[in-house]
Amino acid sequence: MSLINRMLQDLDARAGQPGAAPLPSDVRPVGPSERGWPWKRVAIGLAASAAVAAAGVAAWRVLG
Repeated sequence: MSLINRMLQDLDARAGQPGAAPLPSDVRPVGPSERGWPWKRVAIGLAASAAVAAAGVAAWRVLG
């Protein structure tokens, strides 16, 4: 059994023990991300792909 599996099993065993300290009141779950569709990344990727394709066509015409 790997070390990570042993550690996870140990943590699971500790979680159910009575008398375990509760989480501090300032610890709270993080809400879902409010980011929408990454349009900027898609646009940059498409522009980069078009630039590489144009460079390939130009090189093919010059060298071919």
